[in-house]
Amino acid sequence: MRDVLKERLPKGSEEESACDLGQGIINYPHLLSTGLDNGMKYFFVEQSRFYNETPLQSAKVNIDYLKKLQLT
Repeated sequence: MRDVLKERLPKGSEEESACDLGQGIINYPHLLSTGLDNGMKYFFVEQSRFYNETPLQSAKVNIDYLKKLQLT
């Protein structure tokens, strides 16, 4: 899983459009609920862009988001 920025980057930008979970356009409560309803047991977070944070800080943001997530 990875999230995508709400605002598009300028055309030709060398930056990547990935962001921490919950800060972009992906509806994770719906996505994860649907996955679980269809038998998925494991989900993996991919993070390849670290904006003003270290990889470990990004991992903490992502896990904190997932811990607070309310699935329907």
